[in-house]
Amino acid sequence: MRYEILGPLRVVDDNGSSFITAREIEILLAVLLIRADRLVTTDELIAEIWGEQVPRRATACLHVYISQLRKFLSRPGLPESPIVTRLPGYLLRMGSDE
Repeated sequence: MRYEILGPLRVVDDNGSSFITAREIEILLAVLLIRADRLVTTDELIAEIWGEQVPRRATACLHVYISQLRKFLSRPGLPESPIVTRLPGYLLRMGSDE
């Protein structure tokens, strides 16, 4: 799997390119990609996604977005999600070829 962040954010694999159409989930993936293999706290993700306009249920929304992003990134033959939950946040594991 390859991530392309210049221009529209895309995920490329053997089946072609995939795009994320939801703005918040695209921001979430971009932040995790920029800080790949490093922990990004829940508070940092919330700040990046919503800025100063944080909704009342931001943490719950973030959990839903992480779940949707995990589904988007799941591929046959990939035993586990590249997104790892580690308190107090998440990280995106990158392989050497990604």
